[in-house]
Amino acid sequence: MNYDNYSRKELIEIIKCLSKNAYTFDLDDSGYLLLTYKNACLINSQIYTDSKYRNSVNKDDNNSEISIVKNNAFSKKYDDILKCVTAIDRANSTHLNVNDGRDKMTKRIMSIVDLKIRIEKSDPTLVTTLANYSDDRKGFSFATKFCHYVGWYALGNKNLYSIYDSIVSSILPYYAWKYLNINLWKKRTKNEVQSYSKNIKYEDYQKLIDDILKATGNKIDRFDLDHMLWYYYKGAIGLVKDSYGIINGN
Repeated sequence: MNYDNYSRKELIEIIKCLSKNAYTFDLDDSGYLLLTYKNACLINSQIYTDSKYRNSVNKDDNNSEISIVKNNAFSKKYDDILKCVTAIDRANSTHLNVNDGRDKMTKRIMSIVDLKIRIEKSDPTLVTTLANYSDDRKGFSFATKFCHYVGWYALGNKNLYSIYDSIVSSILPYYAWKYLNINLWKKRTKNEVQSYSKNIKYEDYQKLIDDILKATGNKIDRFDLDHMLWYYYKGAIGLVKDSYGIINGN
């Protein structure tokens, strides 16, 4: 969240809203979460108070996810990179442990000699390189999360990479329609939803998110958007499904 993007008048209005409706989300006319600073504050505060989340970002615990990644992400040792892969995989339930996936991903990461430079530059092709870590499996979701958390935990920047997961990607078309007037769903079918999720290129995914953020006035960032959509819609599958009908006027 960037305070510099707000005028004094807007900041006063935000304070009024927070004090008057401190626990109420701002929704649009269809009942969907608006991408506002207030909503970002509310959701981030709820996530930050979750004990599992607090433990993962506890810098005083050498076994926390943040400590493991920060201390080992750019190591040249296999065991150190494996620790990072395992910590991120477990915390995000990306299931790399199937068919020696963690071992294969660790070796793929170690093969990238300029890993730190590419993450610092937010290189989108790094996600593709990591995602294609195995001939029999794709690790697209894990690859985005690895790049994101290494950027955050090891380099101190939460906004180098947008995370891809099934929840965010499923509801994102609604926000593309609402903020950009783009209809990513031409038909309301399950197969078309899956096609979008499976075939989208990371460069296009990141650009779509950045375009949506720009349309909001950049008053929230990539990190906020991921938290907002994941947290609000993870238990609201009905809203996600209904969004396809709203977009297409059904």
